[in-house]
This record gives sequence, C-alpha cells and structure tokens, in this order.
Amino acid sequence: GFPPVGRTDFGTAVELLKRGHGYVGFSSGLGHVAAHCCGTPVFMLWPEHEQPLSRSWVDPDLLETGAYVPSAWLAPQDVWRLAKPWLKRVAEGRYACSTR
Repeated sequence: GFPPVGRTDFGTAVELLKRGHGYVGFSSGLGHVAAHCCGTPVFMLWPEHEQPLSRSWVDPDLLETGAYVPSAWLAPQDVWRLAKPWLKRVAEGRYACSTR
C-alpha cells in the first residue's frame, strides 16, 4: 500500500499525482503541483480567509475548462453536491491535460 499520511516523499507524491485521474484536497502545494506540473484535474477546498488566493495562482484556462475547481470549505453534503459532477467528468476523461 501507500505510505501513511505525512510519510510520502515529494517524488512519490508527484508520481501519484501524475497517475491519478484527479486530485481532491485541501488548499496546499500539492494542488498546485497536480494542476500545473502533472496535468491532473484538481478540486480543492479553501478556507474563507484564503478565498482570494484560491484563484490568483491558477492558469485561467484550467478554471475555464473546469480542470481546476476551487471551493470554499462547506458542509460535507454541499461539497459532495459540487464535487460529484466534477468527479463524473474526471472519470469519463473529459479533461484534456496539456502536460500528459
């Protein structure tokens, strides 16, 4: 299996991101690496105080195509409502990633 959380080295994390169909996570550098370096679609949760940052760094094409979706930290059922259609599109391979 995979190493426990917090024990995965960066190189392994990058390889996992390259091979994954999509990345769902909290605001972190891994979302940036996944979106820009690995071409992996990203759904990332951001706290309220970081909302301006959630879009400031991302390639506008990723926002436009839906390959990167920033979301506020919401109740689980609200996150699911937003993430479910995105996950379906990821599973169908509907995001063309330029780095793959």
